[in-house]
Formats: sequence, C-alpha cells, structure tokens
Amino acid sequence: MALPFLPGNQFNPKLGSERFHKSHCFDYNNQVSGYVGFNKSGIGGDRLPGAAPPPEFSKFPTGKGGSQPSWVAFDRQVLRFYAYCQEPVHEKREERSRTRRVQIYFFLEDDTIRVVEPKQKNSALPQGDIIRRHRIPRPSPADGTFYTLDDFNVGRELSLYAKSFKLAACDQFTRNFLTKIGKTVPEDDGVPTDEYTEHRTAMAESMQPMRPYERYDTLKQFLDNDRKVLRFYGIWDDTNNMFGEVREMVLHYHLADDTVELLEVYKANCQRDTIPIYLHRVQLPKEPHTVPQPGQTVSRTILNVFGPMGHGGRHILDNLKTGVEPVEYYHHSDLAIGRSVNVFGRRLLLCDADGFTRKFYGAESEESIDYRMERSEAPPRPLPPHNDYGTLEDSLANCKNLVPKKPKGDFVKFYEKDRHGLDGHVLRFLARLETKLPIDKDRRFVISVFLSDDTVAVFEPPQRNSGVIGGNYLSRGRVENPDKEPDPITSHPQFYLPEDFAVGRVIVMNKHSFSLLDADDYVFKYMEENAHEFQQSDIGSIVATIRAEAMEREDAFRSSFEEGLHSGDSKMESAEFTAILANLVPRLIGHEVMTVARYYSDPKATGVAVETVAATAQEQLKKVNFESFARLLDIFRYEDEARSGHLPRSDVRRLCMSFKVPLTKEVLGTLLDRCPRNEQDELNYEALVDAINWRQKPRPAGSNEAATTQHALASFAYPEPSAGQSTPSAVSYDRFLRDLFGG
Repeated sequence: MALPFLPGNQFNPKLGSERFHKSHCFDYNNQVSGYVGFNKSGIGGDRLPGAAPPPEFSKFPTGKGGSQPSWVAFDRQVLRFYAYCQEPVHEKREERSRTRRVQIYFFLEDDTIRVVEPKQKNSALPQGDIIRRHRIPRPSPADGTFYTLDDFNVGRELSLYAKSFKLAACDQFTRNFLTKIGKTVPEDDGVPTDEYTEHRTAMAESMQPMRPYERYDTLKQFLDNDRKVLRFYGIWDDTNNMFGEVREMVLHYHLADDTVELLEVYKANCQRDTIPIYLHRVQLPKEPHTVPQPGQTVSRTILNVFGPMGHGGRHILDNLKTGVEPVEYYHHSDLAIGRSVNVFGRRLLLCDADGFTRKFYGAESEESIDYRMERSEAPPRPLPPHNDYGTLEDSLANCKNLVPKKPKGDFVKFYEKDRHGLDGHVLRFLARLETKLPIDKDRRFVISVFLSDDTVAVFEPPQRNSGVIGGNYLSRGRVENPDKEPDPITSHPQFYLPEDFAVGRVIVMNKHSFSLLDADDYVFKYMEENAHEFQQSDIGSIVATIRAEAMEREDAFRSSFEEGLHSGDSKMESAEFTAILANLVPRLIGHEVMTVARYYSDPKATGVAVETVAATAQEQLKKVNFESFARLLDIFRYEDEARSGHLPRSDVRRLCMSFKVPLTKEVLGTLLDRCPRNEQDELNYEALVDAINWRQKPRPAGSNEAATTQHALASFAYPEPSAGQSTPSAVSYDRFLRDLFGG
C-alpha cells in the first residue's frame, strides 16, 4: 500500500546531497564549449522530469595521444566496412532474393555514418549514396540513442532505418585502428553470391555472334595516349613557285588516333591572312591520291546473295578483301628530325621538336636544324620634332599609338625618391642670373631639383624695394640641357639630371644662364652619401685630382697653407681654406672645394655660436610673447620614459612642432644641431628649454651678429628651409696635407 502524497509521508530525495546550485546553460560537449540549455539539468545536477538524456559519443581509451578534441584528433579519419543486405524478390522466377553489396563509412570525428552502394551496369536500381552522412539512431528499444564505435565490428549486424546490414569485412586501416583500441576483430566473412547476377554474367560471356565482323579496337590506344601530342617544327620551301617563300609550320601528331594537324606560324607584318588551322586534324596519307567516287571503294565486298531480297535473304562477304585498295598513312615511327613529310604534295622538312617529343623518341641530345631565317632589322622610324605643346613624352604618345596612352614613368624611382616624412628628396641651390643689366645682377633665385622625376623649378624670393616682383620664375618641369648632343636615334634633346647640378657650375635654362652660388646642407649631405652618383662629392676622386696637381708643387702647397695660419694654430678659417685651395687647383669647381672643406672640418668648431642662435630664438619667442616653457618641459619629461633627461633629435623636433613653438624651421633646426648630446647622440632637452627661456635666462639681443645669423638661416626659406650650415667654420689643414702627401 502506497503512502499518501502528504507532508511527512514522503522521503526527501535531497537528503545527504551537498550540491544545490542552479545549473548553467553553457557547458562542454565533446570537449567543445557551447550552449546546452535545452538539455540542462535541475537543481544539484539532477535530470529534470521529462528531459531527454544527452546524446552519447564514442569513447576512446585514455592515456595515449594528446588531449585534443575528437574533431581535431580524428580529422579525416574514416573506418570503412564492407557489408551486404538481402532483399526478397516477389513474382519473379529468375531470382527469389537479391544480395546488395554496400560500403559503410564511420567518421571518427563526429560519429556520423554514410552508406554507399557501388553502381552496377544495367541494374535498374537506385544506387550510389543510399544513406547520406549523419548520425543514425539505434532502433527500438534504444530510442533516443545513436550508433557509436562500439557497435561496429566485423560479423555484426546493424539495423539502419529498418534495413539490416551484415558487416562482412573491413579495410586494413580499420582493422589496425580497432586492434589498437583493444577490440578483437574477426576474420573477414565472405559475401554470399547472387544467383541472378551470376546468371546474367554467364549469359553476357556466352553471347558470341555467329558471323563476326572485323572489329577495330581503338579504345585502348585512345585511353593510353589521350592528350599526348608530338610537336614538330618544320619549314615548307615554296621558293620554286612564283612569289613563293619559306614558310614555318608546326606539325601536331596525335597519338590517340594517329591523326595529323598542321598550323602555320605567322610573323608580324607578314601581309598574309591569318588562318587558324592550315590542315585540319586528319590521317595523313604518304602518297596523295584523288578523292574516290561514292561506292568506288568499300571495306567489304558481297560475293553472293541467297534467298529473296530484303527480309530473309542471306549473303556472303569477302573475308580476303580482294577489292580494297590499301592506303598507307603516316605513323609516328615515320617522323623524325631531318625527315620530309609529304602533306598532299607539299614537302615539309622537320627541323626541330619540343621536349616531350624528344623524350618520346629518346632523342634529347639530337641537334636541331637551324631553320629560322635572319630577319633584317627594320630602319628606325623618324619621329617629328617636339611642337612645344605638353611634355615630350605626351607628344611621342601621339606618334606611337593611334589612341594616345599616358606615358609611364619610372615608378621604382618615384617610390624611392619621393617624399618620405621629413626627407623631401629635393636639392636646392642658390643661384644668380648671369647678365650685364645692372638691375638683374642682384637678383637671387632658388633652384629646386626633384629627385623623384628629375624635374626642375625656379623660384625668386621677393625682395623689398627691389622693383622686381618675386615668385614662381619657372614652373616645375624637365629642362633641356643645351650642352649635351641630341639623341642620335630619336633626335630628341637631352635634359638636365641631378648630377649636372653643382655649386660653381652655370646652368642654362631657356637661354637664361644661372650661376650656382651655394646649396643648403641637405644637398651636400645627400651628395656625399651617394657619391657614386655625384662625382662632385666623391672625396676620393677629388683628393686624387688635387694630388695629381700637387705632387710636383708640394713645397708651394705647404707654404700657401702655412701663410694663412695664425701663430701656433693647426686650423684655419673655412673661407680662407677654400680660397687657397681654389687658387692652387683651378680645375676644381666650388662644390668640390666645399666638399673637401666639409670632409676635413674640425668637428668641435661650429658654424654659428650657440649664444647667437639662442639669442635669435629668444627674440622670435619674445615677439609673440611665448612663455609656456614649463609646459614644454613637462611634455619632454612625459615622453622621456627612462627619465634620463635626453631624447632623440627626431622626437624633440616632433614635440616642438606639435606644441607649436613659434620658431622658424631653420632656427629650430640649427638650435637642435647645437644642443648638447650624450653618448647615444640624444639631445639634452632641459638645456634646450633653458636656451630659449627668455624670461628666466635672457640673452643679449639686438646685436648685428644675431641679425646677420637670422638672415643667413632664412636665405633658403622657400619652400622648405634647411637646418644647419653647408660650410664649416674651421678646417684642419694638417690632416688634409697628411692625406695628400703622406706622413
């Protein structure tokens, strides 16, 4: 008798339990995290009433292999079983049951199953994928569960959707895998034979024709040699005929059916109609013959006819083929390099073959016949002169193409020599106009040479009360060099290149002569770093030139430099050094003299005094009432993570520009060059702030030296001023003489 469902009459199922937490909706399924809310348990992990149990997966022995999930460890690993099923056949006396052979695939990564039946000829049954890949549930009474690896072994029977399959055998991989996980795999069972299938096979083999005709079996030749083509290169000499010539041909021999195809090679401007195929694919007879009339030649001859005409009549065929005219066709054994082929009356000489053909004949080392005739080079086309409209390249595009195309520049050079950050790759020179007019003698110009495309631009800085309006004097473009001869082929002029510009040279632009007086510091640095492109900055060749002049006048050289020295000093002023050197070696241009002075300069000497540059900077800051020195110092300290008091020059300049310190670029650059540095070549930013702090550490202003320095630094202010001076203040002449004469 059951107790009533009343308080005090039932047992507490939670008695003794220690888990009372609420189950979550996310868990690991097959070692993969995911949402399991539809199968989650109740309080304490107990299954809720009516909830379906979670599906089980195959379990593998632990302790071997890694801890990867099954979908990673068993990726692309499949077990294959050979099985069969028997179906009853009703109302058919030839067979009572039918045995169908299938292959069952079990995918280890997700326990899915696929059943495939190999297709048989004329079976009239739907074969192929009988069951597509998915997890197959077990039959009743194990409803709600799925087949796993434990259900598979040789000799077992599986019920897949009410159809029984007997596992008769498996492949070697499946047998090894099951053995490794501890299963005993029986020997393979034989698949029972199907009586009806054997009957059909015996019937097909016994069907032989009573009067067999000849069969030309070309299937094997086709399957063995399909897409295998022999290629020969040859010539057809047709010079014996009127207007004939030597024509190049390509012969294709198809091994699949012994047919020949002929193509003609058309050269450019050959004035022939380009026919895709000269001879269509056909068997090529060795001797040309006329096309026979219909019925003239037949493969078989009828000797006699018995009985009535039509149905019921009989005839006898000529098995000896006495009425057939044999025709010989070219075989691949008849082709070789050096042989001639008769192509319907045209003699084709085979001169060469491709690699596959040579390998097919075993003639890789056989020499080919030189059949390509040397063609005379076409005379160069004369190009019209430039009409001064647009650039020269644009005008040439109109002459080369019917539809003009945009000329292509040197993209690699543009990519390497275009602006990269603060490096503009622009060479700027200070120039003077060579003229006899007094009003134009004092005019100064800034010539900019762009390295990315070898273009030149000329700008005239405006001068107050000069009577000349400054601005853009020559727009950016390529400038013709009158000192170079025109191109002998195209008769086009040569243009100025960056290596043609140097201090001391005269540049002629549009019949205006400009004398290059000076250049900014970037020009000298860039040319010295790329001395292999700029001969005027190659210190080795310059010293060699000076040595050739000075070896015979060593005493005069030494006395000239010693006269310009102050008492007890081994250094001299840069201006005095350049003047003496230019006087001793007149062959040197100004750029070469300045390169020597820069190379032998005293590293401790500075072009402009630090006090003078600091006074100039304080004058500029004082005019705009800039007093945020404490904030600027805080920014430097915030950027200095190591708290060393030093920062790289690029970082200091970037912070000054971002803080918008009202200093011109040339003054700021010179000030950074003169700032104290440590062993890592980093700037002392505290000393920099102290140098420009006009409130706490004012410096004397208004001196002529400061004004002169500011004017000198601003001389190249368009369009991007240089930082630093191009000429050093002092030169170590004794080191120069030691390198020149030795000792």
